[in-house]
Amino acid sequence: MLVAGLEVVENLSLASLKRALVRLCSYAGDPSAMGKNLDATRETLYFTKLPHRYAYEDPTPLTNFELELTFSLKLILNVQVYLEIETDEEEVERALTHLLRRHHASVYEIFPEGVEEYAHWTIRLLVEKRGRRVGHVCRLALETIDILGALGTGGNFDPGSLWDLLQSGRIDILVGQSESSTLEVKSQGYDLNTEAGKIELGQDVARFANAEEGGFLLLGFRTRRKSGQEIIEKVTPLRGLGRNAAQRHRAAIDQRVYPPVEGLEVAAMYLPEDEQIIAIRVPSQPEELKPFIVHGAIAGGKVEGAFISIVRRRDEGSIPISGPAIHAWLSAGRALMRAGRLPKNTE
Repeated sequence: MLVAGLEVVENLSLASLKRALVRLCSYAGDPSAMGKNLDATRETLYFTKLPHRYAYEDPTPLTNFELELTFSLKLILNVQVYLEIETDEEEVERALTHLLRRHHASVYEIFPEGVEEYAHWTIRLLVEKRGRRVGHVCRLALETIDILGALGTGGNFDPGSLWDLLQSGRIDILVGQSESSTLEVKSQGYDLNTEAGKIELGQDVARFANAEEGGFLLLGFRTRRKSGQEIIEKVTPLRGLGRNAAQRHRAAIDQRVYPPVEGLEVAAMYLPEDEQIIAIRVPSQPEELKPFIVHGAIAGGKVEGAFISIVRRRDEGSIPISGPAIHAWLSAGRALMRAGRLPKNTE
């Protein structure tokens, strides 16, 4: 058993780590002579988040993931989670589809061990070593735990976990969740054939861009009011959007919102019978890019193309940004200009 502090090994390449483990195991004899099961574990590297000087004290608290070297010299990431007993392997693998694709990894083996209503699951993942570091697989492990934790509880979603679940087709996971400062859903789409529709979309995206945490805008869900909150009640997919729906939404956002939203993601989830869910992810934006403004406004039911609008998200709704706040942002921008420090995408 080997133990390493994450801060010590996170920048070590996986290829270098594998070579070191192979050399270490070579002192224990020929792998072919150690057993016939080449998938069995030969050596395991456990991790601790303790500072390096405490990492080897006894007892050492360990993370619920580790790296294994098998007798066939495969490097496997082991992740342990607890899930409800009725969860099946196919559901787990489907929930991880997008995450694994993003991390260049694949499922090697999945097996649960039942304990009353919950089961202890071990997810063994085969990871791409080329150009990757230990820190990469540690992030993969933590995101796997987040996603499967959300899958098991239907509870609070980390933004990255929610995006991966949606991309993996787990649209139903949101039913029962409430709208919040980082989540807004709409049962109807935007009419992108009109300027009013484009402005409305731009404003909804800008609300999240001007907020502290960013957020998700999802089209194709219906809510109902319960105990003072908007609760997602049902999936109501949109019809007739066409195969370029995601590109059209992104183009409308890029056309109406300035400066461009960094890291903006727009995706269409295709369902049977020409139905779609549109998901828009707005990451948290650098303060020096704010405020995000929208070209055009809707005043008195009329489109005013010469106007601009500035709004931000708060709780389940939105608030206009005050005059003093706008003035402070503009003053800060002028100060950056005088100092010669401008954001790259404002040039």
